[in-house]
Amino acid sequence: MNFALLLTLAIVGCDPSGKVPTDPSSIQTAASTDTATVDSTQIAGMAMRHPVEWHLSNSDPAALIFDTGDTLPMHAKDLRLVSQVTSPLGKPWFIFSGIDSEDSDGLRALFVVSPGDSLTRGIQHSWHMPGRLVDSTSVATYYEASVFAGEVLRDTIGVVWYDRSLMPDGQWRLNTTLLQFGRTGPDTIILFGQSRKSATIALAVKGKCRPLTPIDQRTASH
Repeated sequence: MNFALLLTLAIVGCDPSGKVPTDPSSIQTAASTDTATVDSTQIAGMAMRHPVEWHLSNSDPAALIFDTGDTLPMHAKDLRLVSQVTSPLGKPWFIFSGIDSEDSDGLRALFVVSPGDSLTRGIQHSWHMPGRLVDSTSVATYYEASVFAGEVLRDTIGVVWYDRSLMPDGQWRLNTTLLQFGRTGPDTIILFGQSRKSATIALAVKGKCRPLTPIDQRTASH
């Protein structure tokens, strides 16, 4: 899952410890084995805050058609709305989950789009789903992510991934990936470590952002 070149990429910070237990069984099991979806009450609330409406075309590949007249081709199947976020300027951003058409394992992934934004096309690649990736042969977890959407850091609106990846030496590498919906467009920032995760959780407790429900997915040997 490569980041698009249209995004601003900054690599800053470093967690001096950067290690967690190497036993994959110590990783917390995802709370759900089904895709995170927004219930009808939440969708109704979103519609009141964000009047932009959308529907899926029956074309192949599928396309999101917004009532603004904007049409965005989506290289994914079984798209489902999981969250919606408003930028500082009031622009709606939609977060969908879907099966990535370009992924050989057929994994479900996240797609983040907004109608009428020329930069949207630059981030139409897939993003990791929250939850775990498990090797189907060894049944070992090699990736895990927690994902939040909303005001994920103080005065920062967007989507944040707190993830950890199993390295060949058996150590876990911790990273933070922030997709920030700024005033001039979306920016991607990668931070080493997860020193800001407690701040995001505190904002989630206050209702400023929400965690996306994780799922476990099995893959071929990686």
